[in-house]
Amino acid sequence: TATAAAVAAVAAVDAQARLRSEFHWDILAARSVWAFGPDNIQGANCLLDDVLPGTGRKVRGELARDSIVQGFQWAVREGP
Repeated sequence: TATAAAVAAVAAVDAQARLRSEFHWDILAARSVWAFGPDNIQGANCLLDDVLPGTGRKVRGELARDSIVQGFQWAVREGP
């Protein structure tokens, strides 16, 4: 829904600001965060999209993003 998307967008901006201020991440790395795990709002694990823009791989990654994030969160939740 639109409300859920708005909440997720605000949470993403807050997470980016926190990564930059508290952990000294650069802006590109902070914007590359796809998900935290096992909980998407906060968690000890982080999934980054580290593919450079302008490559075909970046486009393919965006197409599969939901599946990749779901698999990441499932793996983190289940543990080693």
